[in-house]
Amino acid sequence: MSTIWLRRSAAIVAAYMLSSAATAQSIPADTVTSTGDQTLNLNFSCLSDISAASDGSTSRLGAICPRNPINPDFSINFGFSPEDTEMLTAVRVWANGGNIYSDHELRQFDLEVDHFDPETGQVETLQLDNVQLGDTLNDSDPKTVDLPEPLFRVSEVRISDLVGLTSGNRRRPTFREFQGVFTAMPLTPEITVASGTTGDINHGGTDPQGTQLTATEQTVTYTVRNTGTGPLTLSGTPTAENLNKITGPVMISAPAQSVLQPGETTSFDVTYVPTDDGPFSFDVSIANDDSDESQFDVTVSGTGNNAPTATITGPSGPQGDPFMITVTFSEDVSGFELDDLALINGTASNLTMVSAGVYTVMITPVTQGQNVTINLLPGSVVDSDGATNAEAAAFMATSGALASDLSDAVRDIIIEEAVKTTRASLQDHQRFVRGARERFTAERACRADDLETAMSDEDLSDCGALYDHVPLRFSGDIEVTQNSSFVAGSFFGMTGSLTDQRRRLISGDFNITRFDGQETLATFTGRIAWEAMETEDVLVGTFISGMVEQSDINDDLDGTRMGYGLQAGAYFVEALDRDLYLDGFIAAGVGQNQLDIGDGFFEIEGDYLTPTVQAGMAISGEREFDHFILRPELSLAYGYTSIGDVDLTVSTPTSEVADGVDAGDLYLGLLQFTPEVLVPLNVSGDIFDAAELRVAPTLTCEVLTTTERTEDCGGGLELELSAFSDDGLQEISARISREVIGNSERDSFGLTLARRF
Repeated sequence: MSTIWLRRSAAIVAAYMLSSAATAQSIPADTVTSTGDQTLNLNFSCLSDISAASDGSTSRLGAICPRNPINPDFSINFGFSPEDTEMLTAVRVWANGGNIYSDHELRQFDLEVDHFDPETGQVETLQLDNVQLGDTLNDSDPKTVDLPEPLFRVSEVRISDLVGLTSGNRRRPTFREFQGVFTAMPLTPEITVASGTTGDINHGGTDPQGTQLTATEQTVTYTVRNTGTGPLTLSGTPTAENLNKITGPVMISAPAQSVLQPGETTSFDVTYVPTDDGPFSFDVSIANDDSDESQFDVTVSGTGNNAPTATITGPSGPQGDPFMITVTFSEDVSGFELDDLALINGTASNLTMVSAGVYTVMITPVTQGQNVTINLLPGSVVDSDGATNAEAAAFMATSGALASDLSDAVRDIIIEEAVKTTRASLQDHQRFVRGARERFTAERACRADDLETAMSDEDLSDCGALYDHVPLRFSGDIEVTQNSSFVAGSFFGMTGSLTDQRRRLISGDFNITRFDGQETLATFTGRIAWEAMETEDVLVGTFISGMVEQSDINDDLDGTRMGYGLQAGAYFVEALDRDLYLDGFIAAGVGQNQLDIGDGFFEIEGDYLTPTVQAGMAISGEREFDHFILRPELSLAYGYTSIGDVDLTVSTPTSEVADGVDAGDLYLGLLQFTPEVLVPLNVSGDIFDAAELRVAPTLTCEVLTTTERTEDCGGGLELELSAFSDDGLQEISARISREVIGNSERDSFGLTLARRF
């Protein structure tokens, strides 16, 4: 394929005036482009053989004289740049009459013309298929193809699908010249107007607005388009006259453009307010320079309708139960449904029409302690004239069994219970690691500081007893009569290896703590641990522990909390010197809590999880005297518990609703110094033949962060009496303590059953 560009040489345009003699005019084309699978050979020397030019002149501009017949698949494009006054009305073709070039004259083609259409504001394409030319008799017999209408701003003319002489047999056709016929026409503007409500409007026509709400601004947008060939000038801002049942003046914005070129548009807004029920109207006039529509007039009309109004009434005061509201309309309406009510913290049900325009609705609060707001959405109902309602004034009712102060009280109880559990768990871990330290020191003493020496020593049997296999065999029941607490357990068993220096430990601990002489926390903890002597100076272990606790709550709200927890962790004991030790632990777990509290009217239940992470470290020593052993210990423990959002069920004698509080997170740090004193005691019996009294005064500082941060220091005293079996593997101990930190007092009683390995 090839492309041949002919600038300013491809077309001669004959200008015609309607109903008058033609005037010759030469309009050069911008480009001529041919496409196809054969080279288009254009020969201009043939022009000298033509005796007379087609337009009567002595020269011929833009003639196309193919030396050879043209491929019928060619598409030949002619580009034009006419003035706005020059409209394309026809095309002319000279098609090689008189057997020139074997007389394969062009008889048929498809014609496409690109032109600008002011009515659409776009470049449009006129397409004529299978245009018939007939037989060309001689050089002075051009064929004219008239267009359906004059075309404005023609940019390109294309001919394609060329058909030669013989009917029914497409041959390669020839032709000598193609011309566009342009007719000079005057430039004339033409105004058209369209309403944003109803579409196109005729001059002097009506723009119906339907039914509109009275006392409410209504706006309609009008679009002006110039569909003519000359510029359209708008004279100032349109005006409104003859106002009927319109409040105040009609506001009209100035058009964005005052001069519109062909195809251009501009718009302006008309804003009005109907006064009262009944028909309203006013006239809008648009001044312009369209010769026959210089004052384009439109009558805007419609029907005003007063919108129905509504009031919402209901009970006063806090509402813990579902309550009834009344919706009263100013007139009879239709279409009222439950979904037409916008509610905050409430649901609607039981819609009932009491009388014309009067309805009742049942409202149920969603979250206790928060207000319920009810509103009627605009456009929800319609009156008999088709007018819809405006938004109604909201009705607000104080809702819920849990007012803010009661909700805060529930949150404080949940946080305080988590503090109790976290503190008890930290102290339990510390006691367990302290026991591991005692086993560690016993192991080192048994081996006389050197394992090989101990293997030949006569006390080897004592070391071996630390690893003897003991089948699972112990079962025990514990009952505490402080508001009735009962724990039953069946545990104790072990396996061990003296060679590997590994053993398993099973222990159980029951503890009762009374806070400030009012509330009681009873806790039972069972633990399985695996520990080993990594070196002569280091013991390491891992454990899994389970916990069951019951808390007796005596506050503004009374009741109980049951807790169940599971933790896993690791610990170590290291000998820094002969009588100096470092130990520590880390643990993570989760607790399941069941809260049941109330004040006689409200019953509040909650079921929530409390993930926790805890860690601690202690440095301790040991010094033996004639009648006692001194073991000072400095310890640091830290616990984090996440509570977050707690879902609650709040019940009253007449209702049950869902609620919730955000208890956040808590952080508890304990720094403690304990100069512990151990006093050995001699006892005799079948199982236990040794005992000791432990006296442990403490100095404690506690940092607690929940919804606020507190820092308190204090002290306490713990007494513990323990009895041991003759092989040292079984222990039973009873423990009591009193601790005062800041304004808080805690009395504790503990019972420990253990099997050591």
